Amino acid sequence: MKGISTPPFSLKVKKFTFTRDLTSGTGTQQITGIGFKPKAVIILASKNTAYASVGVDTGGAGGCIYTEGGNFYPDSSESIYHYVNGSDYAYGHIASLDVDGFTFQWQHVGGSGTLTMQGLALG
Repeated sequence: MKGISTPPFSLKVKKFTFTRDLTSGTGTQQITGIGFKPKAVIILASKNTAYASVGVDTGGAGGCIYTEGGNFYPDSSESIYHYVNGSDYAYGHIASLDVDGFTFQWQHVGGSGTLTMQGLALG
């Protein structure tokens, strides 16, 4: 397009990684170091090769697709859902989008190990 040298918007993107010790239980976890206040977050989570979750969150609306027993299931409110069985699962969503990252709200029903998340913060 003639006369336009830059797009009419700017998009900030930051890749992040964080972990959650599942024995930490229910509670909040602050993720910092993003460098800006995100508007949306894409999160991929896995504890091992058999269980994974892919989710999105805008700090007020989340959702994900997760695996359990080789099948895929949707969840329309949580941005991470880690499900092994009826006594071993944890899930959560972004409680707030903050100046330098976000605060994640976890619910832990059972199980142990370290859940690893990777994703993109968009601002």
